[in-house]
Amino acid sequence: MRTEDSHIAKQAEIAARDPAPIPDPDASAIPEPFPVIAVRDEAPAQGIPRTVGLSANRPVLPLLPQDPRRRRAVIIAVEKPAVICPSVDLAVAVNGAANTGSIEGFYLPVNVPIVWTSKSAEWVTFTTTDAPGAGATNHVSVLVEKDDE
Repeated sequence: MRTEDSHIAKQAEIAARDPAPIPDPDASAIPEPFPVIAVRDEAPAQGIPRTVGLSANRPVLPLLPQDPRRRRAVIIAVEKPAVICPSVDLAVAVNGAANTGSIEGFYLPVNVPIVWTSKSAEWVTFTTTDAPGAGATNHVSVLVEKDDE
């Protein structure tokens, strides 16, 4: 007798001793339909576009207020990089300090849109102290999406 034959013989012996289980009729019945779950992403109720203008006279400004209805915000630095901070104190400390190493804020490069999903208040400032020129303003554009409730 060969090894593979003994394996087949053992399976046949076990099948002869233990008859096949009888299927439960309830287990083979068609299940009830599942409730419908919405999966599409519905458009937000409101879209609020605005631009924050930073200048030498106004180097730190509020970017986003705290808002529990905010779904997300798209933020983009237009003329020069900016830093997004969670408080005005951090924004003032970061102002112009980006070349000193690590900073306490989110570095926002020029022309790179980011999606901000936090509902907290945020402030924005410059990354460098380079003079923007007489009366020049550097912009950060924000598009906020909000829900009704």
